[in-house]
Formats: sequence, C-alpha cells, structure tokens
Amino acid sequence: MTTVLLHDIIKLASPLTVTLSSTDKETRILAVKNVEMHISIGRNTMYNKLVGTVEMRTQDFLKLLRETKVFSDIEFSKEKKTATLHLGESGTLLSLECPLTLGEYQNPPVVPVKILCNLNPGLIREINAENASSVEFIFEKQSLRIGVRGEIRTEAVQKNAEYIKREEGQGMFVMSSESFQPLVHLCRLAPNRVIMGVERHLCTFYVYFKEVTVIVYSQGALM
Repeated sequence: MTTVLLHDIIKLASPLTVTLSSTDKETRILAVKNVEMHISIGRNTMYNKLVGTVEMRTQDFLKLLRETKVFSDIEFSKEKKTATLHLGESGTLLSLECPLTLGEYQNPPVVPVKILCNLNPGLIREINAENASSVEFIFEKQSLRIGVRGEIRTEAVQKNAEYIKREEGQGMFVMSSESFQPLVHLCRLAPNRVIMGVERHLCTFYVYFKEVTVIVYSQGALM
C-alpha cells in the first residue's frame, strides 16, 4: 500500500522530475512545482539498496511504482544510468533509462513559525479552490476560517483550531490557489493528521499518514 500511496502523492504534485535519496534511516523524495514537497518514508517500510541521491523523470518513476508492490525490487544503477525492475515469474525485464544525479539531498528548511495549529483534513478536502485567485486562512481566537476568493467567494469554518502556538496580533495568511490545491489533494488521501505552521512569507503543511510523512512549503503573506 505504501507504493500506491507514494504514487498518488507524487502524481498530485506533478513535477517534471523527482529527486530520490536514501539514508540509513529513511527514503526521501523531493518534488517541486507550484510548491516544494518533501516526502519521507522509514527505511524499514520502504527499503532499497540505493545509496546516495538520484534524479529521474516523474513519469518514469510513477511507472515503476505502478508496476511493483515492493520498492526494493527496483534496482537503481548510477553507473548504467537506469532504473530496472524485473516483472513476473518469467523474468520479463523492464528497463527505464533516466538521468541520475549524484549529490546531497536538499533537506527541508527549518522555519521558525509564528502560528502552529491543527487542521481538519475532512474540512480541507471539501474545499474547491481550483478557479479561485487566492485562499485566506483567518486565525481567530478559537476558530479558523478558510476563505476562497475569486469570482465566487466561499468560506469554510473550523470551529476548533487547536492552536499549538499563536503569537498575538497575527490574523490572516494569504496564498495563491495553486499553492493551496496540493493540500486539498493530500487531504483527499485520508491522512491521520495535518498541522499548519506559518511565518511571514511561508506556510508549512505537515501531513502525516501511517507510514509516510509529507511536508509542503507554500509561499504567501502573513497579514
């Protein structure tokens, strides 16, 4: 199920390429398009012999994930510049060639936040902001209002924001609808928990599934 979930997460991000890195503790994937998305999976959950960092076309990586149920069956060769997967009992060979890039993985930035609160995934996944110009998170004393601004203006209310941290005087964070949509799609995959962290020009969404953690960085402005 982890490879299926990983496939769906990367597909919704729809970057041109993905950067894949393995350490002794986890497998990490970086996908960048409208937002910067970092995906982390424990090495015990999704093991692979890959050491270091490679980059490949997203469409190739998604094809591998669709064809395999066990991530360790994918063989990454930096020398041959191929990712290879053996299919079926007959030993049918699927070989995809893609550019492999060596180097250090770009760790998720550590951002000091002014506001930190829990979000309701069930509420977020029902919000339609595809044709909107912007989305506003309005932080009130106990509740959180999410306003979708465009030709049609709508608003959703989370009655209990469950603030973990909130500095006085910080009331609203505004972002583009393109930066908000990845969060909506992630919430439709039924995560266990979603936390939102806000600083002056950056919003960080921490999306927790049972075996996968996704961190999404979306630009905007804190009013």
